[in-house]
Amino acid sequence: MDEYYSELMLGGHNRISCHNVCEDSLLATPLIIDLIIMTEFFSRVSYKKAEDNASAYDKMYSVLSFLSYWLKAPLTRPGYEAINGLNKQRAGVDNFLRLLIGLPALDELRFEERLK
Repeated sequence: MDEYYSELMLGGHNRISCHNVCEDSLLATPLIIDLIIMTEFFSRVSYKKAEDNASAYDKMYSVLSFLSYWLKAPLTRPGYEAINGLNKQRAGVDNFLRLLIGLPALDELRFEERLK
């Protein structure tokens, strides 16, 4: 059994318990937890185009191909070419996080294709 404990705002507590049946599951648990955390994080990201004067922000497309870094077969929106190399997938995640904190993307982001 793996147990992860964290503290939340306002004194709250969070506990995630994973019961593993075999060694493969035991090895995959940290990856699944990372996948859950990043899925939740990416679901909070919204954007607004610079030339758009409206005050409303849009959400990213619901299929987050960034998550392919943790999965075998990336799922993408129709018409989007999947990135199938592990290093390229990692670079995509890194560049997206760089973009969110105001740093320029290095490569493989193709950000304009991820918007609605």
